[in-house]
Amino acid sequence: MGYDSVNKSLVINDKEAVIVRKIFNYANQGLGFKAITRRLSEEGYRSKIEKPPNVCGIKTILNNPLYIGKIRYNQLRNWSEKRRKGKNPDFLVVDGTHEPIITSDIWESVHQKLGQRSNKPSRSHQP
Repeated sequence: MGYDSVNKSLVINDKEAVIVRKIFNYANQGLGFKAITRRLSEEGYRSKIEKPPNVCGIKTILNNPLYIGKIRYNQLRNWSEKRRKGKNPDFLVVDGTHEPIITSDIWESVHQKLGQRSNKPSRSHQP
């Protein structure tokens, strides 16, 4: 979402980039994944395969460094094997040659807010 592959390089898709910017702006305002999903649905936005936005997609977009001009490698363990298991804690993030859709300042602000929201609520253990 947000880029097209042209001659093995990433080029911004202006129509999709608008949606990506909206997602980051909503997250920067402090909205959660469900609230962002609901707002995009109300505004009539759809995915590439014409489905309404979902929480998993929003979370993936907000955590993808591609949108600030970076590329992430070795995200999953045992990538060369058939049975890929788990996330790799030592993945690589390098500068890409593509144009970023959002600024690093917005990225940092959003991730700071996501970190503040990531606390799980305490459970009530009543017998």
